[in-house]
Amino acid sequence: MRGGRTMKFPGSLVYYLLFGFYLSTLAWLKQTSTRDRLVVEKIGWVDLSAYLSWMMRHIGLPQNALIVLESRLLGTIGVIEPRMSEFMKSRQGAVFVDVGSYHGHYSLLLNRNFKEIVAVEPVPKNADFLNTVIAYRKVTNIRIVRMAASRQNGASGLRIMPQPSESKLLPQEFGNESSIKVETIRLDSLLGEYRSVDLVKLDVEGAEFDALEGASGSMTKIHSWLIELHGQGRAAVLEHHMRSNGYMLYWVDSNHLFAYR
Repeated sequence: MRGGRTMKFPGSLVYYLLFGFYLSTLAWLKQTSTRDRLVVEKIGWVDLSAYLSWMMRHIGLPQNALIVLESRLLGTIGVIEPRMSEFMKSRQGAVFVDVGSYHGHYSLLLNRNFKEIVAVEPVPKNADFLNTVIAYRKVTNIRIVRMAASRQNGASGLRIMPQPSESKLLPQEFGNESSIKVETIRLDSLLGEYRSVDLVKLDVEGAEFDALEGASGSMTKIHSWLIELHGQGRAAVLEHHMRSNGYMLYWVDSNHLFAYR
């Protein structure tokens, strides 16, 4: 049939079977939480939507269908970092800066809790996807900044990983085939227009100390941070840095530090 389906019968059959599995799994997860830990954490899938969405992309799910699919998941408790989502959902204020926003789960989770949200995402495909989801969800208070938070304003190489949420800045010059050039910005520059910032979430795949260095002039205006630390050997260094800037500390789990005043 011309102008009709883009997939022939075998492909479409697989799609519908997997799509049914996808929805059934989500329904099961919502009904099988325990008092202390959600089942999704017990089985080690802290970002179930990423795995299932990856599977859907590789069987040929159309982009419009992916938008609808992930839009129903992003910003909901239970399938994306459930413990962190539960911790974050009560945060509120005027300004939230989501550094390393990926597809915008935390931006969407908190969009009703904050007047303004700045989603910092340097990977073009991720930022495009988030922009489309924002339009689909009719959210008006999220602004996307297509840059990477770093110690200086300029440009750097960004290695694109097979799972795009794990893409990371390169310490050396860009140029290899798995990397792209992206603009970098100091958080001091990004936040210069704000007198006060209520919360910064920092998930930058190992570049957290570079991003913190770029925020050295903004520490007094940032009330709280949620920092994902990559590499437990640097936990003491991170604690010292945040305490020296006047923050009290609370480890939400072994990888996430909440620093607050």
